Amino acid sequence: MLVPSCLPFKEQKKTLDPFKTGITNGFFPCKTCKGCKTSKVTTFKSNVTNVEFAIKDIITCNSNNVIYMLQCPCNLQYVGRTNRKLKIRIGEHMNNIKKGLMTHSVSAHFKTHHNSDPSLLQFTGIILKKIHWRGSNIVNVISREETLWIHKLKTLAPHGLNIDIDLKCFLKESFY
Repeated sequence: MLVPSCLPFKEQKKTLDPFKTGITNGFFPCKTCKGCKTSKVTTFKSNVTNVEFAIKDIITCNSNNVIYMLQCPCNLQYVGRTNRKLKIRIGEHMNNIKKGLMTHSVSAHFKTHHNSDPSLLQFTGIILKKIHWRGSNIVNVISREETLWIHKLKTLAPHGLNIDIDLKCFLKESFY
């Protein structure tokens, strides 16, 4: 009887410093997408609790499966997630802001308080979730991580721009 191996594949050599900056972990903007205007970032903090956290991964605008943080000029923060390239999701936020859409909390806040100006939006990739070698439901994994960071950074309204959290991702599939 043949049984699949439970041993993980040999890890590929990890690039410790993709941009030769001397920093091994952090958020490295590509500077080519329309949202990029910050320099490399190695830490982020909650504007409510002032607790600072280190970025423990190498994240770029081209990374998938990212938990990200948005910030407006009045220092309100929003935590989001994407399983697509981060720059695609940030571009959607910026387009929603430019259009003045009231259907999303970030664009509604920018329309009300910042004249629908997407150039005022700041963003940082804060967590990179890797797919387990045996496979996993990555959407569920990043949904859990997003909810945990909304709680840690206290970005739920009225202290931040998140207006709801996903608790379904913590339930086993047999419950729903």
